[in-house]
Amino acid sequence: MKKTLIFFTAAALLLTGCSKEDISESSKSVTEQSDEKQSIQSDSSDDPAGEKTFLVGADGVPIYTSEITTVTVRDPRGDFGEREISVDELDESTFASVVCEDFAYVHESRINMNAIDNPDMFEDGVYIGEELPPSTEYRRLRVGDRVGELTVRAAETVFSPDGEFAGYGSYLSSSGIYYDGELTVTGYLSIVENPLYEDGKVSLLPIDCPLPSAICQYADGVGISHAPILGDGYYSETARFDLGYLGGINADMSGLKSGDANVKVRAVIGDIRTGCSSFPLFFGELKSVDLL
Repeated sequence: MKKTLIFFTAAALLLTGCSKEDISESSKSVTEQSDEKQSIQSDSSDDPAGEKTFLVGADGVPIYTSEITTVTVRDPRGDFGEREISVDELDESTFASVVCEDFAYVHESRINMNAIDNPDMFEDGVYIGEELPPSTEYRRLRVGDRVGELTVRAAETVFSPDGEFAGYGSYLSSSGIYYDGELTVTGYLSIVENPLYEDGKVSLLPIDCPLPSAICQYADGVGISHAPILGDGYYSETARFDLGYLGGINADMSGLKSGDANVKVRAVIGDIRTGCSSFPLFFGELKSVDLL
């Protein structure tokens, strides 16, 4: 079975030290789309080649066999994991996973607010403004699409029975994206001390960030949907960038140290990956940082 791009799972959170508070704090966002949102209704003249399957994407459009890269089933011999089969053998009652490379499902952030820039909207770190209802608005982001100064290098969507159990519907499990290029971001940098490491974990809360978020949120009774996350000092559908640990960063970090919190900076970030667990995940490599 091919290795997939999707590593944005609970296991990834443990390995990277991410937490809900670590990832999801964010500020007021200015987003820009790389292409128009795909219509929920499928025009038959635009249908891909191959046969329509039982799988349906977050945009409401069915998945066709020509869009599928890999299909696996559970190996009946016991502890041998999964084995790959032909796309033509895909069966709803037996499949273990379906991988579609070339595209991912994303949504734009409807709100990206934090207590630093909007103190009147928070009381003791709790958001007191109007809360947005869940939304089912998603689109496909494809390899080659541009998002600001970035270009989608690789994208992947996975369907599995686990997606049905999670509440997504139609077996949709996860999406992930890799970008080429560098992104200049203004935001608040924090270096959180971690007793398991000698140095701190570096993250950046963007003020203006054009990146869409991969599918990750769902609500009971709604099916495939996303909703802002309430946290201590934030209310947002955008993620904080996880930039790794201080000792592993090559950028000049003069004037910054472990324990710093919400230092306003202008940063250049490369090697950007985005995905999801139960909330948005942004990862990247810090190329340069200037204190503001």
